[in-house]
Amino acid sequence: MSSPQLTKMFSVALAAQRRGDAKGAVRAFEAILGQEPGNPKASNSLGMIALETGDFPRAEKLFARAAKADPREPALWVNVAKAQRLQGDDAGERASLEAALAIDQRHFMALLRKAELHERLNERANAALAWQGVVMLGAQAGDLPPGVHEAIQHGQAYLDQHRGALSAALDKGLAGARDGLSRAELRRFDACVDTMLGKGAFTPTNATVCISPSSRHTSFSIVTFFRGWPNLNRKPQ
Repeated sequence: MSSPQLTKMFSVALAAQRRGDAKGAVRAFEAILGQEPGNPKASNSLGMIALETGDFPRAEKLFARAAKADPREPALWVNVAKAQRLQGDDAGERASLEAALAIDQRHFMALLRKAELHERLNERANAALAWQGVVMLGAQAGDLPPGVHEAIQHGQAYLDQHRGALSAALDKGLAGARDGLSRAELRRFDACVDTMLGKGAFTPTNATVCISPSSRHTSFSIVTFFRGWPNLNRKPQ
């Protein structure tokens, strides 16, 4: 089909959508697919209409069709994931979000939905990691869609709660490891723990050097700061 003809057919479909004529829009988009079966825009538009009318299985099929026709567009896989989420298909949603992130690992909405999925499934460590990425990207972003600011605030609250719980567990579990350390050793020990919790002066990219033996970036080793660690593996008396 020539480009002018396709443009005219899309104009008809979009005009039907604007005036609220869902049936007319469906007919117009299906006509486009009749002439060009692999058109991802038409499949995606039909998927959106199916989503709005509550036909989630049809929406999923149409979004998947669009994603396969345009494999370099991560947003299409995010749409597939939404249709799957609305059907309660956690495994399918996870796979679709991972497909989106395989195309663009910094795709904001894919990261946001992945964080929500981990939290919903009570996968706390993965949720915290995903929310951290969302919060960091959100801070760098300009204009964000409505509702996203609230999601970022929720993510920050989740991180604060997660770090608080982890900090309390570490304080209790590492109490024996701190015994007998000098004041200077305690400062470095606590700085290392703060880094693991995302606090302190170290950046996240330097977190691992805090506990790496013989690291040129630090003056301490894992033996020095976690020499009490074996005690943590003992069975309770």
